[in-house]
Amino acid sequence: MIDRITAIVGKTLWPYHRAEVRGLERVPAQGGLIYVGNHNGYPYMTEGWLLTTALYRAFGMARFPYFLMHPVSLGLPLLNPLFAAYGGVRAAPRNAVKIVRAGHPMLVYPGAEAELMRPYRERTRLRFGGQTSHVRLALRFDAAIVPVAAVGGHSTALILDDLPWLAELLGVKRRLNIGAWPLMLSFPWGLTLGPFIPPYVPWPAKILVELLEPIRFSRTGPDAARDVDWVDECAAQVERVLEEALARLEAERREQHGLVRCALDTVTSGLGRWLAPDGEDRSKPGRPLRVDDIGSRLAAIPGASTTDARSKVASERRAKAASPRRRAAAGETSAAGRRTKAASGRRGRSRHTPAEIAAILAQGRTCESVEALCRRWRISTSTYYRWRRASRSRPTAPAPPVMSPAALRRAFARARRGERVVDLCHELGISRTTYYRWRARLDA
Repeated sequence: MIDRITAIVGKTLWPYHRAEVRGLERVPAQGGLIYVGNHNGYPYMTEGWLLTTALYRAFGMARFPYFLMHPVSLGLPLLNPLFAAYGGVRAAPRNAVKIVRAGHPMLVYPGAEAELMRPYRERTRLRFGGQTSHVRLALRFDAAIVPVAAVGGHSTALILDDLPWLAELLGVKRRLNIGAWPLMLSFPWGLTLGPFIPPYVPWPAKILVELLEPIRFSRTGPDAARDVDWVDECAAQVERVLEEALARLEAERREQHGLVRCALDTVTSGLGRWLAPDGEDRSKPGRPLRVDDIGSRLAAIPGASTTDARSKVASERRAKAASPRRRAAAGETSAAGRRTKAASGRRGRSRHTPAEIAAILAQGRTCESVEALCRRWRISTSTYYRWRRASRSRPTAPAPPVMSPAALRRAFARARRGERVVDLCHELGISRTTYYRWRARLDA
């Protein structure tokens, strides 16, 4: 199930939101681990799906977390089996203690539904509501806390206000433990009131997720977890790191990755290369050309102004249009050049060395957005995928591990007694597809 869900997320949500998940190299390889993140984008919680997909691609099941969920979400009839198979656990202190004590990674959003439904104007602020249970768990079991900052999800649909007074008036807080009754603006429903809304089409906003440096506290143990002042100090440290990262990522997303801004930058960059002398691109590496750069490009052309450049281009186009013989000759020349290149079987020389190409492909495999990667290296996405196809070798699939029927029956019996299939497969070194295939053969 995890394989299927992560594959679907990688093919749908990832390109749709131009997602980037950074900082995977900061995840500790061993030891207890608690991911602490901020909630965005009710009700889809896209950043959670993107984060778990990135962790599964990078580490497999080794660092894949259990995640605590609100009882209402976990109790949905159709989605309950999906969440349970993906690692969802009812948010309860006893369940959290069991997970961390066993050494499993755990993902927790302390803000819960209050942060998930906060207004759009507070998208860079945390709403943990004084929750410190994640810090007490980290102190008690000496686990590292990895703060996870995510921005962009709150731009997929606008929450104008969370209206907590209305939730209190309707008794929702008392009955369902939901302290908000959001007023939302979404497509295609427009204005909606209340948390129970039909599925909407999210705006394709850029989503950035960053795993920050792990936080290990200097004093741990049961006594440290019972020290209220020390717990509050550690919780304030985690929240301060998260809020600083949220402000930085939101500023970057708004400045560099807005849809309208990206479209304008692409147009102006192409126009600037077209107007540059000798077709040379002099824009600064790593930054697309801005509108203000066009004037400086035109001023760099000796004796040229904006009007002169436009008239010169127009006259050249008229001259080409008035000379069909010249166009035919140019077509013959280009066709001959293509035939010569095809006959020799040689392509134009790439401006990237093989080492650079290998580095680009390696970065593309670490869950980075292909569009952002191509923009950084100043290549097209078609070039990236051509390199990836050329670099792929097709080795023969490794033979599955050989296990005796008795060992398989013992594993199946453990699964029937309540052990998770994911943990069994990780212990046996097989995929769940192989597990279910073997079980079907033995049952037959």
